[in-house]
Amino acid sequence: MDETVIIGGGQAGMKTAMGLRKYGYVGGITIVGAETYAPYERPPLSKGFLMNADAPIAWVNHQEDASITLKAGCTATSIDRVGKRVQLSDGTHLSYTSVVLATGGTCRKLNMGSSASFHEVRTIEDARLLYGKLGESIHVTIVGAGVIGLEVAASARKRGLGVAIVEYGSQIMNRNMPDNFASKIKELHDRVGVVFHMNDCLKKVISAGSGYSLELDSGTSIATDCIVLGIGITPNVELAQEAGIEVANGVLVSKGMRTSDPDIFAVGDIACVLNDRTGQRERIESWQNANVTATIAAAVICGAPLPSVEVPWFWSDQYDANIQVAGWPLQADKTIWREKGGTIVAFYLLNEELIGACTLNAGGDMSVIRRMMNAGMSPSEKDLTDPTVKLRGLFKSMKK
Repeated sequence: MDETVIIGGGQAGMKTAMGLRKYGYVGGITIVGAETYAPYERPPLSKGFLMNADAPIAWVNHQEDASITLKAGCTATSIDRVGKRVQLSDGTHLSYTSVVLATGGTCRKLNMGSSASFHEVRTIEDARLLYGKLGESIHVTIVGAGVIGLEVAASARKRGLGVAIVEYGSQIMNRNMPDNFASKIKELHDRVGVVFHMNDCLKKVISAGSGYSLELDSGTSIATDCIVLGIGITPNVELAQEAGIEVANGVLVSKGMRTSDPDIFAVGDIACVLNDRTGQRERIESWQNANVTATIAAAVICGAPLPSVEVPWFWSDQYDANIQVAGWPLQADKTIWREKGGTIVAFYLLNEELIGACTLNAGGDMSVIRRMMNAGMSPSEKDLTDPTVKLRGLFKSMKK
C-alpha cells in the first residue's frame, strides 16, 4: 500500500493530508510534527492571542480524522532516499512511497552577546509567553517593521503599552507593498503614538533593573521592558539538504511541488517555485500559499489535474484596520487610487496590465480584484479610476 509521510505538523502539512483524502488517496498518511499540538493556523498568534489569553486555537482540521496519523512531539532526523525510509527522533522509522516536506521556518535571531530575553511569535507557546510579558510591561520595543512586527505593535498599543519599532530599512512592510501604500499603513501607527526608528538598527542591549536600555546605531537610547524580534524567518531546509535535495532560498520545486527527487515534495514556507510571469523563483510565506501549495502537491501525488494557479495574497489586521495585498504590486509602473471615507484601494499596473492591488478596509473589493487577476483580466484605467464603476459589475461584464 502507498504511504505518504508529511514532515511538518503545521498548516501546510495538515492541508496536504486533507487534500490527499479529498483527491481519493487510500494509502497511509502520517504527519510528523515537532510541536505537541495538532496542526493550527499561525495568523491569530500575533493578533487575538496577544489580546486574550483564552483566545481559541484555530485548528487546521476541526474534526479529528482517524485516517490521518499524527506523530506529535517528534521530528524527522534523516531521509534515506534509496531505502525509502524517514528516520525519526524517537528511534523509529517510517517507510514511504512519497514524502512531503512542510518544515516551515525558524525565526531569525540577533546575536547581541546579551542575556536579554528576545521574544518571537511563531508558536502557540511563543504567543502565550509574550502575552504574559506584555501584561507586566509598560513599554515594548519591536525589531522589524514587517507584518508580524506591526501586528504585535498594534496589539501592544491596544493593551496600553508604549511601543517603539526599530527598522533597518527606510519603509515599513518593504517586502510586501510599495512605499505609496506602506506610508498609509504607517500613518495608522503614527496616529496612536508608535515611535519609529527607521534606517536604524539595534547595536547594544544593557540590562537596567527589570528592563533594558537599548542602544541604536544612530546613538538613540530606548528604555524598554520587553524586546520582540520580527525580522523574518529562515526556511528549514537542513533535512532536505542533508538528503541531497536541491535547495536555494528554500527547497527548489516544480509547478507540481516536486523537488529534485520525484518522490519528495515541498510545500508552504520552504517551497521555492518558478513564477512563469516573472521568470523568477519565489518563496512565499503566507496562509494562502500554505493552502495552495499543499493542494497542488496532493493533486500531483494522486494523479489529479493541477488546480488553477492563484495570484499571491495575504492579509493583516492592525488596530481596527484590515489590510490586504494581492499579486506583485512592487513590480508595477503605475498606481491608480480609489479612496472613500476610511477605505482605500490601490490598483497596480505594469504596461497597463493589472498585476497587483492593496486595500485598506475594502475586503469586498479585494475579493473581486483577486477574481479578476486570477482570470487574467485587466480593466481599463478609465474604469479603475472611476469610483462610480462598481468592481463587481465590471467583473461580471468582462466575464461575458
